[in-house]
Amino acid sequence: MIGNENALNDSFAYVRAGVDVAIYGRPGSGRTVFLQRLGSELKSIDYRIVRVTGIAGLTHVHLAGLAGAFPDPVLTSRSVAVAAFMQRLVDEAADGSFAVIIDDADRLDDVSWGVIRAAQHRRPFPVVTSHTRAKEILQGARNPHLARAYQIGLQPLQLDEMERLLVARCGGPVDPTTVSRIFGKSGGLPGLAIGIVDVGVQEGRIFQEDGYWAACDDLWSSTLGRLVERHIGPLRRREREALETLSLSPTIDMAGVVSLLGRRAVERLEEKALLTFEMLDGQQRAAITPPLIAEYFRHLALPARSARMMQGEKTLLVAGRSMTPADASEFRASQPNAVFVRAVQDSARIRYAEASAAWRDDASAKNALAYLDSRVDSDVALPEIRAVIAKATPDSDLDAARLTLWHAAWLAAHGQLASATELLRKEADQHTSLRPLLQAARVRLAWLYEGYTGDVYADIDEPGDLARDVAGCVHVIRAAVLLGQGRIVAAEDEVSAVDPSSLEAEWAEHEVIRGFIRLAKGEHAEATMLAYGAFERARATSDAAAIRSTAYLAAFCQVVQGNYSEVTNLVETVLAVGSPKATAPSSLLGVLCIGSIAAGRSGNVGLAAARLEQVNRLLISDGPLPGMSASWARTQILLGEGRAGAARQEIRDGAERLWVRGARWSATMAHLIELELWPDVERLAALADRFDAVEGELVDALREYVEGLVHDDPIRLEGAGPRMISTGRAGFAINAYDHAAELYESAGKRSDAERLRNRAEALVDSLEPGSFDAGRFHSAELLLSAREIQLARLAAKGWSNQQIADELVLSVRTVESHLHRIMKKTVTSNRRALSRFLSDTAR
Repeated sequence: MIGNENALNDSFAYVRAGVDVAIYGRPGSGRTVFLQRLGSELKSIDYRIVRVTGIAGLTHVHLAGLAGAFPDPVLTSRSVAVAAFMQRLVDEAADGSFAVIIDDADRLDDVSWGVIRAAQHRRPFPVVTSHTRAKEILQGARNPHLARAYQIGLQPLQLDEMERLLVARCGGPVDPTTVSRIFGKSGGLPGLAIGIVDVGVQEGRIFQEDGYWAACDDLWSSTLGRLVERHIGPLRRREREALETLSLSPTIDMAGVVSLLGRRAVERLEEKALLTFEMLDGQQRAAITPPLIAEYFRHLALPARSARMMQGEKTLLVAGRSMTPADASEFRASQPNAVFVRAVQDSARIRYAEASAAWRDDASAKNALAYLDSRVDSDVALPEIRAVIAKATPDSDLDAARLTLWHAAWLAAHGQLASATELLRKEADQHTSLRPLLQAARVRLAWLYEGYTGDVYADIDEPGDLARDVAGCVHVIRAAVLLGQGRIVAAEDEVSAVDPSSLEAEWAEHEVIRGFIRLAKGEHAEATMLAYGAFERARATSDAAAIRSTAYLAAFCQVVQGNYSEVTNLVETVLAVGSPKATAPSSLLGVLCIGSIAAGRSGNVGLAAARLEQVNRLLISDGPLPGMSASWARTQILLGEGRAGAARQEIRDGAERLWVRGARWSATMAHLIELELWPDVERLAALADRFDAVEGELVDALREYVEGLVHDDPIRLEGAGPRMISTGRAGFAINAYDHAAELYESAGKRSDAERLRNRAEALVDSLEPGSFDAGRFHSAELLLSAREIQLARLAAKGWSNQQIADELVLSVRTVESHLHRIMKKTVTSNRRALSRFLSDTAR
């Protein structure tokens, strides 16, 4: 069983306490599997289990349920049978380790229920039941047998759980985009997901390619209709029509749904968990759950009816609203549940339907571009692209140029960078008035895919008198390239020349560049606030490309700070919306690399390796901005395996590749990590010119810290502490204070050492466990001081505080203080967990 572990643990505990439990879940939620797992867990502690199943066709047959549980010779007298079954249950419960588990309890006949309750009255034992109703407002109102039961609801799977389920079902890794599609269609219900996979494999829509299972075309099949009917079969005609109406209508808010369907219909559907509301774009948006129901109605609807419903209810569409950074002040992203994923997919579907209709009506270049944009995350073939471009009739040179930009981006994303570059060069020669835009696009493609070491001011002309939106695009591209080169001041000048209100699809890239500039300047809190404001705006508008780019910025801010659980959440959100097909995968590269690093630093080696494997399947393994490097992720894994020499060579080679491709900011960060882990005076001197070439407090503060480590200089280390805190790296500050304290101690300056230890301790106490990155390399030798390692090992052996104090000639109070700090730094809660940590990091 995958998922619902907390529900399983609660049910197990209630049964052991002798309490009845009612398990609620809709069709496909895994109720039967859940009960099987619960029964197995109870049997493992010597419980005897009687399993009873309610059968729809036998609901009115007396004792049908118990007859299936006790297949003894048939008793002709009903009264004799009742007494015999009751006594059998009483005998089974004699020693107390006994439970009855009833699947589909709402279909169990009343006489069987009466026998079970009568036996329970004579000899108490717990009864576990499962029910198909997803929401029971008044428990017992519909089934009087449940009056004493505690209620537990089965929740839909999360994205990572869905991935594990599909991998287990397919017997191998599954393409992330395919996981996202199935997750969105199934609503997170494991039974539906398995049905989609089985039918997809059988009909050839899901197949194995290059070791991965992937989906092509539409995953809908009429074979899935029976799975959907399990959800909607019991509905009344009006409820079914209401669902159909909503399925064929555009996304609307709560007021619009009430206006469309009526309040009573909405309440009935919501009570049956077929309709839910998700906060999107500042509004409560309606969503059918599971979303496969909506697909069912769309595929069954007649074309004329479908077209009328899609176009006739547009007055109910909700206007968009962008969030301000203040709305994301807590810096926490919502988990990517199936409703959100489906909202993104539905948004893309609606854009495609509208763009296709507009393109059929009017073959203008503007409509052609909108049509191609609507397919940016789908598999579109080159002949179709060329056919669209050939058919389009540009109203202006700008329209023609924008089509060329889309075509070039598609070519580059499919490994044809040279063709893309040549296409842009020819277009620039033809449309000299738009040369800066086309030059910028050519530089951007080089910068993304193979690197760029040139001068943007020489290679990209000034935008001059171009329209504000076009000039804004040019400035954003120049700023991005300058940022990657470590020229922070010049990048900020370019961004300041942009009018944000003029940007359309480029708004997310503009916000990402702005955020990285703030981060480079050492303004971590401001950068994080900006990142989450942009991310929430992207999430609210269901824009997959914007979600990927803004989540990358937010994830990098969090990995700098050391908040790895939040990094994981952001990574899952990006994976949930799928992979780009017609644009550079640079943001996805950054997110996956950061996700692998965070997993490695958290000790999850398997997840770190899985994310790195996803990186290896991308077209590029190095990108232009920090975090976009498979080398960083690979280094983290090697360190976790204890292969320090290989890790050092990997990060050194990776940094060199980044420098050569022009990603100087990213390369400098990698060089400084190498020197932090392996201090070397000669290496530091050799890299000094590179450090001097990169601007910004983020790099300068880390450089001071590393120089303090290399030269064993406690004054520099102490000075680096506050700078580390202001740039968002409190874990670095703790390490700086600890190392400086050891150096002062060695020099006989005990008062200075004690002062810094107190400062470090105060800083640790002020932070939430797991929110800082003192142990980012998941190694006790890097995380703890030599004295702390010595003390931790004794504590892990089971020594008392007094024994440790006697051995190390310390006071008991000092030992207690050290252990408190060690457990906070290692995010452990007791000595057994500390022992596991030391064992894991010693590999």
